[in-house]
Amino acid sequence: MVTFTDYRCTPNTADNDNPVFGFAKEIGVEASGTLANGLEVSFSDTLDLTDTSAEEGAFELALGGAFGTITFKDGADSAVDAAMVGDTSGADVTGALDLEGHILATSGTDGTGILYQAPTMGALDLYIGYAPNSGDTGDDTAEYLDTFSIGMTFSSGDLTVGGGFESATSENNDCDIAAVALHDVAITAAALFDDAYGTEHCGDQDLVAVGAEYAMGDMTFSAAYSELDTGEADQTSVSFGVATTISDIDLAVDYTTSENDFGPVADEQNVVHIGLSTALGDGVDLSLDVSSNDIAIASEANGGGHGGEFTTTFAEMKLAVGF
Repeated sequence: MVTFTDYRCTPNTADNDNPVFGFAKEIGVEASGTLANGLEVSFSDTLDLTDTSAEEGAFELALGGAFGTITFKDGADSAVDAAMVGDTSGADVTGALDLEGHILATSGTDGTGILYQAPTMGALDLYIGYAPNSGDTGDDTAEYLDTFSIGMTFSSGDLTVGGGFESATSENNDCDIAAVALHDVAITAAALFDDAYGTEHCGDQDLVAVGAEYAMGDMTFSAAYSELDTGEADQTSVSFGVATTISDIDLAVDYTTSENDFGPVADEQNVVHIGLSTALGDGVDLSLDVSSNDIAIASEANGGGHGGEFTTTFAEMKLAVGF
């Protein structure tokens, strides 16, 4: 028996009871200085007091000078991510697919790595990223070894464009698909699709991304595109946005569409987001985010219930206090 169970999202499984109150507590440590020989050193780290596992990836150490800037980071930065501009795909949504907006790094950048920013050459900034071992083990059994990325940002007047390319080679071909036993009564449509088409981001990966920002008076227009080609599913994302300031209120409106393509079918996601934010005083900020999220799940399209397509709405008000 095959059950068409929603495998990415679980809408309508219970009645909603809103609003929901939450909190976050962080301690940030930052230090910087210039040595007698002119070497610029900066250090930052964040301790998440509500989720200690989130401490991973918070460490960062940078060395700068006439040679440029070298940054060591736990959870390597891709040069594509560092150079990218115009990406507005980070809007908060609920019920989202695992379409991650504009993916600006391959799986090869997992683990500690290095990001080099060359000295600015006129209006051009060049970035080179290197992640030696995705598992941080030092062993050649890690999934990805020696992953390089390159990115560039160019500014001319009110126009800024940026983007880059990254390639990661899988060492053990983790896209091997285990056959699904059709007599298994617990099998889902998602498992069948993964068995037939391959729905994961795995194996060899190539990433290309480009974005732009244009300032016109008090308004900034943004656009971005990214494409991730993997051993199984390929993801393409496009976003557009506009931001402005009205009195003391920052306003942003943006749209993102993402597609996870695995053969003749694909999962799709479209997000419309509106964000408002303002400073209530020194160190006190208030923000409101509202988004509408349209989802189409390929493996559910012929099933019951929502038939693979549904819309969720998300709203969040946040009061942030820092000192």
